[in-house]
Amino acid sequence: MTSSFEYEDDEGIPTFRFTGWRWLPRLVRGDCLLWDRAARLLFQRYVDAFGTPDIIHAHSALFAGVTARRLRLAYGIPYVITEHSSVFATRRLKAWEVPQIERAFRCAEARIMVSPSLGHLLEGRFDGNVRPWIWIPNMVSNMFQPSPKRDRLEADRPFVFLNVGFLREGKGQGLLIDSFARVFQGEAGVGLRIVGDGGLREKLEAQAARLGVEDQVTFLGGLGREDVLRQMQACDAYVLSSDYETFGVVLVEALACGKPVVATACGGPECIVDETNGLLVPPGDVEAMASALREMRSRAHTYDPGAISRDCRSRFGAETVARELTAVYRDVILKR
Repeated sequence: MTSSFEYEDDEGIPTFRFTGWRWLPRLVRGDCLLWDRAARLLFQRYVDAFGTPDIIHAHSALFAGVTARRLRLAYGIPYVITEHSSVFATRRLKAWEVPQIERAFRCAEARIMVSPSLGHLLEGRFDGNVRPWIWIPNMVSNMFQPSPKRDRLEADRPFVFLNVGFLREGKGQGLLIDSFARVFQGEAGVGLRIVGDGGLREKLEAQAARLGVEDQVTFLGGLGREDVLRQMQACDAYVLSSDYETFGVVLVEALACGKPVVATACGGPECIVDETNGLLVPPGDVEAMASALREMRSRAHTYDPGAISRDCRSRFGAETVARELTAVYRDVILKR
């Protein structure tokens, strides 16, 4: 197995990374074994360079929480878990995973959920193993800001909806294209840009052609973060069409750029979107999405971009989230 370690200073955070090829076949527990081995090697690199940490922050019970618990047993280091994963809502857990998850949550000093809906979902599945839990959202990067120059499209140019995400089942781009075509087919003054790539791209392109909106729907493929930022700054409204999201980072990135949003009420967006920044629709409802797109097109100009951006940063900005996480770390360390 060819593997390598990399180190970088990631915006002031000393970061070790491990890359390598899968050398085990897809055995029942193969991914967990590989993940645990790599994480332990990285942990040792960190200790050799900086000493033993006071606390470990694991992101998701599978598999970071599993390894964090093992490190706690070996070294006595307390850990907290932030749960982001949609796996609990989108697939059936394997029998061997359930006790691993339960132990990881139960032994954590703090259990953080990125949205209230995820916390309630996990309560229903794992009962007391995840209680008490606290809500601390994902943070939005400081790079997402309103454009210093007015990039919002002028009245004589197309009104642009933007969607960013993998082109795969569950992200809802097929529903979005269908809804868009129902309302705007043949209306040259309205466009939809889709950023991202995936196995459904050809099918979605064919769908746009079949519905007569191939000239209005633009597939931009996968883009880097700087290009995604430019697309967000240049669009008029952002659309999230997923069947399920634990949070919705792309939503807060769009809001940070001052853009109003249309989103499915699919778990995470309900703690992000309100009447001041956008519209919520039921997931999987073509007619409701079409109606929301029509409404957003007609009243996007009534939203206040500056207020949207400021509100987003006050709730999801780096300083806000870092302050909440620091309070959790402080409480855990003081209890040792």
